[in-house]
Amino acid sequence: MLLSGCSLLHKPQPPEMLPGMPESYPLAQDQSNTSYSLDRWWENFNNPQLNQFMEQAFTGNLDIKQAVARMKQAQSLYLQSRAGSLPWLNIEGSGGRSRQPGFQGPVTDSTYRGSLVAGYEIDVWGKIGSQQDAALLRSEASEAEIRSLFLSLSAQVAETWFRISELQEQLQLTDAIITSRADSLDLVETRYQAGLISSLDVYQARQSLSNARTKRPPYAYNLKTSEHALAVLAGSWPGEISSTTSWNLPDIEASFPAGLPSELVTTRPDIEAAYLKLQAADHDVAAAVANRFPSFSLTGSYGGSSNELDTLLNSSNILWNALLSISQSIFDGGRKKQEAERTQYVVEERLAGWHSTVLKAFQDVADALAAENDAKQSLELQNNLMTASRDTLRVSEDQYQQGLVDYLTVLTAQAAYNEAQRNLVTARRNQVAARISLARALGGKWMNTELEKAVSR
Repeated sequence: MLLSGCSLLHKPQPPEMLPGMPESYPLAQDQSNTSYSLDRWWENFNNPQLNQFMEQAFTGNLDIKQAVARMKQAQSLYLQSRAGSLPWLNIEGSGGRSRQPGFQGPVTDSTYRGSLVAGYEIDVWGKIGSQQDAALLRSEASEAEIRSLFLSLSAQVAETWFRISELQEQLQLTDAIITSRADSLDLVETRYQAGLISSLDVYQARQSLSNARTKRPPYAYNLKTSEHALAVLAGSWPGEISSTTSWNLPDIEASFPAGLPSELVTTRPDIEAAYLKLQAADHDVAAAVANRFPSFSLTGSYGGSSNELDTLLNSSNILWNALLSISQSIFDGGRKKQEAERTQYVVEERLAGWHSTVLKAFQDVADALAAENDAKQSLELQNNLMTASRDTLRVSEDQYQQGLVDYLTVLTAQAAYNEAQRNLVTARRNQVAARISLARALGGKWMNTELEKAVSR
């Protein structure tokens, strides 16, 4: 039975990658001359204050601290599992007095006993070794998850930072528009008082000014909440952001090195974590299969027993024993068999999850490249639209001064130009957001250094 059982033991095997992986990403461009680096990608924006805040977030973020604690838990579980391959040693002792009836009356006696007891489970089928391997792989997966969290955090910080930059610019633009509308109202009122225009122009100018003022509160509110979010990302209380901070939106010119799809397996920590969990599940199968076969244990004890404590270790009172035991379940209602099958289904689940993670990572890069391409085109179109709107406004104002058009024409041109200005700011921020998404999608190796820092703190 044992010889036939050996052939049934599970041997973990490396899984196969999904077939047909493309050799390049859709919309990927020639990036041989790019000056952008995937390593610490946010430094490509050339914003020292962002770089400093990013380090602050890496140090203070509470999600990172929780993840480090979970990783240390996984490491402790691995160290616990290693104890299964080592002998155990206990010291045992007892002492007491008893009174028992006898032929010549009650007898009171003392008994003392002390011994060292050792044991060792022989890992014939590799169950203990498989459990250790699974625990080690889960520990490594927890490390990969922290690296993934660092990657996500870096993107969140950058996205929030430049969201604040956009809102700052929108507020400045709104204030400039309000000032311009107020000046226009003064001009219209002056012309009305001179009897050159009707009161309708005055009412329209006042309406235009009021409309411009209504744009400011939503921007101010979103700015405050974004500042609060940025502070919390760094593990700080929500508060005011320093007014000396540079919030300028960067210009995005050079393309980003997307690399090859096959490189994602090594640069995306979430793919690595999914793969390690798959391997751990495969070793769980091996342990569950091995658990269906007999277990072998060695136990032994050495000590003494005496009625007097000071004679406990005399040679005449020494006792010892050694035992080899074999344990094999005969009937357990199919529990161990079902556990082995359950772990195999877990492997199938993890395999599908790993493949899904790889596909999702490829999609993330493809989507980010598409976003970059569209953001670049949109920015060009918005620039052209703003130029045309500005020219239209200039001509309409000149014609209004000459009495060739009514004031509604000026208001329409004003609104179009101001909308184009706002959309241009948003288009610039969208281009930055697309670059952040691409950096996040591609991953990298810089998280290894940040993980080492986090563990040492």
